[in-house]
Amino acid sequence: MLGGGAGLSAMAGWVLVPGTTAAPLLVIMFTTAILGLISIALVIKREKSLR
Repeated sequence: MLGGGAGLSAMAGWVLVPGTTAAPLLVIMFTTAILGLISIALVIKREKSLR
C-alpha cells in the first residue's frame, strides 16, 4: 500500500506542473476509483466461485 501511494503521489507531482488545472488530478482520482471498484468486483467474484 505504501508503494502504491508513493507511486500515485509521484504521478500527481509529474502531471501537476505549475499552471495546470485540476483536471489531470481529477482524471487520476477517477481512474484509481474505477480500478478499485473493479478490484472489489473481482474479489467478490472469486469469493463466490470458492463456495
